[in-house]
Amino acid sequence: MKLLLNFLPIALFFATYKFYNIYYATALMIATSLIQTLFYLYRNRKLETQSTITLVVAVLLGSATIISRNELFIKWKPTVAFWIFALLLVLSQYIWKKNII
Repeated sequence: MKLLLNFLPIALFFATYKFYNIYYATALMIATSLIQTLFYLYRNRKLETQSTITLVVAVLLGSATIISRNELFIKWKPTVAFWIFALLLVLSQYIWKKNII
């Protein structure tokens, strides 16, 4: 169930992009990510790191896409999110001396 909820913003983004355009798809992805994060907060009484980072990156780059009307920002979203996850993994190994995986 959790895996399905994690892919919901992505699935809705591509479905909306296919039938409308990237700007509607980006706005829907931001809204879906926000609802998903609020659902996790309501259900678990804490925020998950993965969904929080994904939400922040989606809001920042998605807003830049919608405001500037430049598709390049939203195309950078997966790359930026993966770089943040990689940085956290390296920091946890060498600075905090524990494996977060």
